[in-house]
Amino acid sequence: MAENELVANAVDETASCPQEFSIIGIGASAGGLEACSALLRHIPPGTGFAFVVVQHLDPAHESLLPTLLGRVTKIPVQVVEDEVLVEPNQVYVMPPNTEMVFSVGRLRLIPREELPSAFGCRSTISFVPSARTAIIARWE
Repeated sequence: MAENELVANAVDETASCPQEFSIIGIGASAGGLEACSALLRHIPPGTGFAFVVVQHLDPAHESLLPTLLGRVTKIPVQVVEDEVLVEPNQVYVMPPNTEMVFSVGRLRLIPREELPSAFGCRSTISFVPSARTAIIARWE
């Protein structure tokens, strides 16, 4: 995929989202399981919000984070799959070794090795200033 094409796909501010609701981003370092668990334990189901959890993960290992968070909340927890439509009253967990972009109501996964060099170094969490499009996570 060409660098310009990837950036164009990631930043589409003119398209309309299929449904309007708040998406809450939760970012944590590798040691953030306790904090994420405590937060989700106290959020009741049915808030109308979607929650996207981004945690620094070992790129070579499968994450237990969705299972562990699912034990502490009544909100359904799922690992993000490419192009998943974000819906309210769900918890979405970013899988390891990926970058994640939110655009037009969907979470798009990009393998880390496909990230164009134009983005430069990777930071923990960064957002494009738009209500409809955001780069959810990039890692060092």
